[in-house]
Amino acid sequence: MKTFRIFLMVAMVLTVSGVNMLPQTANAWTPTLTSVAFSDFDHNGTIDRLKVTFDLAVTSCKFEAGDWAVGAGSIGLTAPTGRLNGVGGDFDCNGTTNYFYLLVSGDANETGYPATMYVQADLQYKNLGTLDSVTVSGVGAPTQPLRNVDDNASPVIISTVPTAGATGVSTTLSYIRVTFSEPMQTSATSLSISSGSWLMPAWSDGDKTVTRSRLTSPPYDTNITVSTSGEDLVGYLLSSGASPAITNPWSFRTGTDPALAVSASLSTVSASPTSVTADGSSVSVIIATIKNSSGSALSGKTVTVSSSRGATDTIAIVNGTTDASGKAYFQAHSNTPGSATFTAVADGVTVDQTASVVFTGVVSSSVSASRSSVLAIPASVVADGSSYSVVYVTVRDASDALLSGKTVTLSSNRGSSDAITIVDGTTNSSGQATFQVRSGATGTATLTAIADGVTISQTTTVTFTGTSTLVYGDLFKEAGSTAVYYYADNGKRYVFPTQAIYFSWYTNFSTIKTVSHTIVTSVPFGGNVLAKPGTFLVQFVSMDTPFRVLDPKVYVLTATGQLRWITSASVATSLYGADWEKKIIAVPEVYKTNYGNAVAGADVSSTADYSKVSVEATTRTISDLY
Repeated sequence: MKTFRIFLMVAMVLTVSGVNMLPQTANAWTPTLTSVAFSDFDHNGTIDRLKVTFDLAVTSCKFEAGDWAVGAGSIGLTAPTGRLNGVGGDFDCNGTTNYFYLLVSGDANETGYPATMYVQADLQYKNLGTLDSVTVSGVGAPTQPLRNVDDNASPVIISTVPTAGATGVSTTLSYIRVTFSEPMQTSATSLSISSGSWLMPAWSDGDKTVTRSRLTSPPYDTNITVSTSGEDLVGYLLSSGASPAITNPWSFRTGTDPALAVSASLSTVSASPTSVTADGSSVSVIIATIKNSSGSALSGKTVTVSSSRGATDTIAIVNGTTDASGKAYFQAHSNTPGSATFTAVADGVTVDQTASVVFTGVVSSSVSASRSSVLAIPASVVADGSSYSVVYVTVRDASDALLSGKTVTLSSNRGSSDAITIVDGTTNSSGQATFQVRSGATGTATLTAIADGVTISQTTTVTFTGTSTLVYGDLFKEAGSTAVYYYADNGKRYVFPTQAIYFSWYTNFSTIKTVSHTIVTSVPFGGNVLAKPGTFLVQFVSMDTPFRVLDPKVYVLTATGQLRWITSASVATSLYGADWEKKIIAVPEVYKTNYGNAVAGADVSSTADYSKVSVEATTRTISDLY
C-alpha cells in the first residue's frame, strides 16, 4: 500500500470543479475535492469551522498540526480534530462519509478571512475492496461570496428597526428593517406589516438584512405588528423563539397625532379666587385649559389636579373631562391655612403652568367689590327659553376671605329679555350665591351682581344662540364629525362609543340630525351610551384590529347597567336561544367602567336568576338608563 502526500490551495469558498467517472482500473479511480465552505456550526454568528467535501467516501485520513497554514486575513486554525461527523475525537476516517470538519478561530465578521488556505493530508479509500492511496485535487472559485452553511440550527431575528416594543414611533419613519443571524433564501422569506403601505423588500448585508421602505405613513397611535417567515440557505426555518433572539412576530406603536397631543407648555392652570378661607367649605375653582402644540383647545381629555400639600387640601371634580373650550373644572378647599400649588395632568402630560391658592383664617364682614367675582357656566346656551347658564357669585372681603350670609341680586343689561331665577340668593359657607339665566332672545347678556348693596366690579356674559331643533330622544351629530349623541330626558347628551353599541339600539342612521357645533356644546355631556340591556350580552375586548378577548366572561345587563356574569352556555341558550353568541356586543375594555360592577353572588346560573323580558320592558329607551 502506497501513501501519497497531498497539497491543496483552497480559496475562500471552493466549488465543484467536476466529478470523476468511475474508472475501470483501481489505480485510475481518484477522489476529487468538490467544495470547502465556512460554517457557523453552533449558530452564534461566528464562523467556527470548515466543511471539506469530496466526491467519494474517504476510508482513512490523518491530520496533524503541521498540515495547516493560513495564507492571509485574521482567521486561524485550531488543533485539528479529524473527521468530526458527530464524533469529537476520531482522527481516523472509517469510509462512511465524504466530508470533514476543520475547526477555525478568528474574527466573527465575514471580512478578514484568508484569501487562500493551504491544506495537506494523507488520505486513503477503498477501491473494489482494496485499500489504496490517492492524490486529492481541487480548484478554487474566489469570485463567489462567503456562505455559512450546514450549521444545524434555525435562523433567528437579531435586530429590528424600529426596536421591538418601541412606543411613540414617528409615523414618518423611513423604513422597517429586520436583520437575521445568517443569510436567508430571499425568494422564500417574507416580511408582513399590519398597517401602512410599504415598498417591496430589499435585501442587503449578504442577504442577512431585509428592508421595506415607507410608501405611505402608518396611522397615529397604532400597534403595528411585523411578521416574518422564511428559511436559511440550507432550508432551516426561521425560529419564533425569544431571547437572545427577538420574538417573531414583533411590534411597535406609533406616536399620538400632534393635533391631539397635549402641549405641556401651552396648556394653562388658573385658580379663582386665589385666596379663600381655610374653613373646609370655602372653595377656589381650579380651571385647567388644555391645548395642543398649535395652541388649539383639546376637548375630551381626562384631567386630574393635585395639590403640593397632598391630602391637606381637598379637590372635588366638577368636570374632569375637557369641554369644547378645552377646559376642565375642579374645586379646592381646606381646613389648613397656608399656600398650596395646584398641578394639572392631562392624558398623562403634566402641564408646566401651576396655580397657587392661599387658604386664610381671617373673615370680615365688609364686601369687597374688587375681590368678589361672578362666573357663568356654561358661557353659551341655546335661546330656547328653557336651557340655562348657572351663574355663581362669590363674595369676599378685602383680604379675599369668603363671606357667608350676604344677600345677592343679579341683573341683565338686556332687562326682561332674560329670565333670572334665584337658586340661592344668600351666600353659603363658600361665599357663593347661585342663579340660573334663561332667554328666548339670541344675543349676549352682561350680568351684574350686587352683594349687601355693593356692586361687584367683575361681570360675566352669557351668549344665547339660535334655538335648537333638538327634543328629548333625538339622535344628533355635528357636521364633519363621526360622533353621534343621544339627547336624554335628563337634558344631557350621551355619545355612542362604538358602532356595535349604536346598533344594539338602532337599525340604521336615518334619524340622526346634523346640528351646529354651538348646539352640540350647549347640551351638557352625560357620558357613554351602554349596550341595550336585556336584548344583548356584552364581552370586553381590546382596542386592537382584530380585537382580542380580554375578559372571557360573558355578561347580561340589568335595567340600570349592572354587569351579571352568565355562568354557562346552557343558561345563555335558555335565555337567548341557540344563536346567543351572535347577540354578544364586543365592548372595548376601556369602557368597562361605564357599567356597574358585578355584585358578588348575583351571577346568572339559571333562568330564574335573570328576567330578560322584565329588563327589556324597563329599558325601552336610552333615557331609561339615566
